[in-house]
Amino acid sequence: MVLDVSSWYFIKLFHPFAWLEIGAGAMMAACFAFMWVTTMYQMWFHNPPEAILERLGGDVPASVGE
Repeated sequence: MVLDVSSWYFIKLFHPFAWLEIGAGAMMAACFAFMWVTTMYQMWFHNPPEAILERLGGDVPASVGE
């Protein structure tokens, strides 16, 4: 965060630094998109691990893993 905010001031001193800031923002957006897609896939489409399905009194119905 400190580097991100300080880069705004570096851009005032050295204008071509803006391209680095744009690239960093694009990279951060790509990383966020990857993490979000992975999380949504694991929550909605991936089966729970076998240990979760076998535990007694769990919160996952037995029919989910079948």
